[in-house]
Amino acid sequence: MRVLVAEDHPEMLEFYSRVIRSDGHDVSGCLDGGAALDTLASSRFDLVVLDLRMPVVDGYAVCRKMRAAGDQTPVLALTGLTSEPAQLEAFSAGADDFVSKPCSYELLLARVRAILRRSGRSSLASLGRWQLNRENLTAFLAEDPSTPRQTFSSIEMRVLWRLLTHVGTAVTREDLLATCWSGRPVSDNALAAVAARLRQKLTGSGLTITAVRNKGLMLDTVDE
Repeated sequence: MRVLVAEDHPEMLEFYSRVIRSDGHDVSGCLDGGAALDTLASSRFDLVVLDLRMPVVDGYAVCRKMRAAGDQTPVLALTGLTSEPAQLEAFSAGADDFVSKPCSYELLLARVRAILRRSGRSSLASLGRWQLNRENLTAFLAEDPSTPRQTFSSIEMRVLWRLLTHVGTAVTREDLLATCWSGRPVSDNALAAVAARLRQKLTGSGLTITAVRNKGLMLDTVDE
């Protein structure tokens, strides 16, 4: 999924972007509402995470302009304004959900997943001969959903989803470590262990994970 995050504090923009990216989404960022409107005019997104108090154009106005232009992209209002009138104004402007800052990593991801689910942005994706369900951490044979399902841990799913969004292209180890572990300190050995487990679990899917020298890891087709 493509997510636009608009937040005027660079450190918070980087944090929110990193958290959402860790769930396998492609994230773009803006530091003010004017830049957000320009970006929305030129690109399509599945979700907008929008700070309500920004320079140039505030988040309320961004919401109103989006809806007036017929843009129904879901909006998650993310702000330090916690009063009921602020929340009501956000919903009146066209926001679909509201999260108060500061919020935890887990709550932000839960809100993002919920709003994408409600808006019909599917958590399903084709994975070779399988269908992958990111929400319940499983994969099953696409032509016969009744077959036993392969299960994944949360970190396995984050790595797999990140590779799936770039299938056929090497994703650098730095990218995987930064996005899937949200920048938390972790060694290359941890990534190697996850990749090894995924190779075993992907047997029968028609895909495998290969190491591309001096580049990173890649999800690619394999003859089985």
